[in-house]
Amino acid sequence: VYKGCPRSSSGTQQEVAPRWALRRALRILRVGSILAASMMWELRSIAFTRAVFAEFLATLVFVLFGLGSALSWPSFPAPSTLQIALAFGLAIGTLVQALGHVSGAHINPAVTLGCLLGSQLSLLRALFYVVAQLLGGVVGAAILHQITPADSRQGLAINKLHNETTTGQAVTVELFLTFQLVLCVFASTDERREDNLGSPALSIGLSVAVGHLLGIRYTGCSMNPARSFAPAVIIGDFSDHWVFWVGPLIGAAAASILYNYILFPQAKSLSERLAILKGCEPEPDWAEREARRRQSVELHSPQSLPRAMSEKKEILTLAFARAVFVEFLSTLIFVFIGLGSALKWPSALPSILQIALAFGLAIGTLVQAFGHISGAHINPAVTIAFFVGNQISLLRTLLYVLAQLVGAIAGAGILYGVTPANTRGNLAINAINTNVTPGQALVVEIILTFQLAACIFASTDNRRSGVGSPALSIGLSVTVGHLVGIYFTGCSMNPARSFGPAVVTRRFSPAHWVFWVGPILGACLASLLYFYILVPYCMNMSDRVAIIKGTYESEEEWEEQREERKKSMELTPP
Repeated sequence: VYKGCPRSSSGTQQEVAPRWALRRALRILRVGSILAASMMWELRSIAFTRAVFAEFLATLVFVLFGLGSALSWPSFPAPSTLQIALAFGLAIGTLVQALGHVSGAHINPAVTLGCLLGSQLSLLRALFYVVAQLLGGVVGAAILHQITPADSRQGLAINKLHNETTTGQAVTVELFLTFQLVLCVFASTDERREDNLGSPALSIGLSVAVGHLLGIRYTGCSMNPARSFAPAVIIGDFSDHWVFWVGPLIGAAAASILYNYILFPQAKSLSERLAILKGCEPEPDWAEREARRRQSVELHSPQSLPRAMSEKKEILTLAFARAVFVEFLSTLIFVFIGLGSALKWPSALPSILQIALAFGLAIGTLVQAFGHISGAHINPAVTIAFFVGNQISLLRTLLYVLAQLVGAIAGAGILYGVTPANTRGNLAINAINTNVTPGQALVVEIILTFQLAACIFASTDNRRSGVGSPALSIGLSVTVGHLVGIYFTGCSMNPARSFGPAVVTRRFSPAHWVFWVGPILGACLASLLYFYILVPYCMNMSDRVAIIKGTYESEEEWEEQREERKKSMELTPP
């Protein structure tokens, strides 16, 4: 029974075993008492109680509004996919704006799990949040059920598998949609970022909306176990219910690990992470030490070095590898969501506005999530234009374009695999309208990409101030391009978006070159106009050549940076 405990001098374990077991029990009790004491600090806090109640109330309102927008009324046409998507997205955006400063406004067990894994909150708070969210969702669904006429509340907009979608396909779709949502949540609320974030609430709400624009035709779109659990409890239907827990939770966990430990890791020690997990009370000088640590992280990060200095040895830096990977991942997600929103389902065809918003909001969400890591080009034409404008090196340009093309193929391939055979068709491949000539299509693509690239350059120019939300501006630029271009070419503006589905479906039309030449020409024209004529950089020819080669280094900036790092080392304790 006591195998492994110390032996007594007589060689038996019978005398020592009780004392050994007692010491072990006392040690466990001591650790438990310390953990309980640390957790009691949160429980005694009125702020903790307010936060838990805010999660309950926010989820109640979200479920009430979201499910209510998806009900089918006999006297009105059935709600469109776009209408439902905007209702869910704007509800989340409103609630994040209203209650984000109280509880963080998770409103979603998957988001809470992601924050827990990312060392953003304690285990106790996470448990209370999830319980509050589930209860709030059930109460919201119950209220909606009672106030809705009997002929309209049937089904209560419960999540179900639609259009011959298998459970495996459904889990994959839910995983990807929740993955992009949680990435947007972390990036939009990251206090370490100093770039222009715009409105975090609006960004998160639009991320929810774009998820619904794709996911409704597969599963009704959950991305939130509480949203699926609530109507299932009220009407008593739990068929395939596990899909709406497994998919979102795995997607949120993957996004949290990727963002908080790989792409943009936090400078927290193991002891600090454990203290957060246990909910320990902050030490008196915690705020001062946190400020010093952030200053040290900013000064020592490869991303904070002068642009040219980081490019000098960029291929050897971890930041460069992260940036290339982010271009792959963001293009994968963009193609997956964009093409998915344009599929022609037997039950309904997507509208032009729905497709345009899906492409635009997908870009806006990804720029918000990844802009501070790679610049979030997500488009070979944009990358080449930045190179022409002396903004990035040749090496970065080549690897970015390669990553984008591979990401587009992967995104189109995943979409092909998760879509029922009667729907995938040509996978929303770009094709010239029968009444449009290749020359006309080329001009259209040049003009559309020109306005997109010009918007990108102006929105991300660090010489400007007060530009609003760059991510939203760029996303709307993509949207307006699709509102015009879909009628002519299906709207590319992005060679990777056209190349991905063409590879997967093995359909390269004779006019496929239009979707390369047009966007690249348009983006390069915008680059030449913006960076050399309208708002030129004051740089000599040798500096421009050095940037292209990745060897440019400003001595003044480097000396200033070195002095700041020295001061940081003196201020930051070991």
